Amino acid sequence: MATATKTEKTAETIKATAQTAIDQGKAAFEQASTRTREAMDRGVKSLEEINEFNRGNVEALVQSGKAAAQGFEKLAQGAVAFSKKNLEEGTAVVRTLTAAKTPNEFFAASNEYAKSYFDSLVAEMSRVTETSMKVMGEVFEPISNRAALAADKIKTAAVAR
Repeated sequence: MATATKTEKTAETIKATAQTAIDQGKAAFEQASTRTREAMDRGVKSLEEINEFNRGNVEALVQSGKAAAQGFEKLAQGAVAFSKKNLEEGTAVVRTLTAAKTPNEFFAASNEYAKSYFDSLVAEMSRVTETSMKVMGEVFEPISNRAALAADKIKTAAVAR
């Protein structure tokens, strides 16, 4: 009978050891599953963030394109208005020059027109330069903002590591 008890104890010990190994295996598998699930969730979240960031980049490019189109339209309208004004003034000057009775009247009107044209040309160039600088700022602002955001994300990611 002592042999049966010893055999039973050995069987129970083997059974208990096997159950412990099974329980530890299950726990390790559950832990590995949990870590894998968490890693996959982080990966999906990262892909969603990248997708959202790229969507923002596309929106910035669209805004930049709209600003460029509006700016070029504004510059073109200014050029048309300037040309129209100069055509009207030129026509008036031709009438004045053809109506001049003396060479002095002719040269005085000619000089006055030249000065007036030069002043209007300088003013127009200043307007074009100012408008161009404003347009360039509006065109590059959305892109610059996205670049700053990207730099901030890179900095944050580097600090997190």
